[in-house]
Amino acid sequence: MEELIHYTNSTPFHGQIHLMSLKFDALKAKMKLIIHIRYDDYDHLWEIKAENVIDYKNFTHCSLTPFFRIKEYSDHFLIKHNTEEEITIKLDKIPDEDPILLGKIHNFLKKETGLWIDLNDLNKRYITFPKSLVDKFRSFCESENLTYKIEEISKPIKSNLKLLFFGNDLIAPDNYSFGQPYILAENFKAKRLN
Repeated sequence: MEELIHYTNSTPFHGQIHLMSLKFDALKAKMKLIIHIRYDDYDHLWEIKAENVIDYKNFTHCSLTPFFRIKEYSDHFLIKHNTEEEITIKLDKIPDEDPILLGKIHNFLKKETGLWIDLNDLNKRYITFPKSLVDKFRSFCESENLTYKIEEISKPIKSNLKLLFFGNDLIAPDNYSFGQPYILAENFKAKRLN
């Protein structure tokens, strides 16, 4: 994994990554990708295996360009979203009835979550987010004279997850959702096939 991550994050690399195959075994929660990386004289196939896969998204095109920088994270909002307790709160006001408040809540969550959670349901009274955001949300509510009640605390899905992320800082920072492909799993392995 280290060689693949190091190469795709080296300064001169602006190559192409093509997804050759993707196999997901839902019963075993395993995933295998074959990717083709080309840049100048570098032309190699890589196999990436993921174990105990929780989620993967945005592998919908053969070309993964412009997201050609592969990184592995142990701290990212997507990990927190699955490894921390989730808090569901009920607002005293329906945000849809106050467009200014709706915009402020949207901007707060956009800043704190990088749009990794779906904000389309913000017009309702209920909002769910990781427990680590509770103090910041409390401060936000105090500044807006908004009251809320904690309705539910749900247990985390897993406790030991990593994120394999295909990104490009020139387009969007890795902590902001811009349709980047990613895999959320417990373990990753990579080997060069040629």
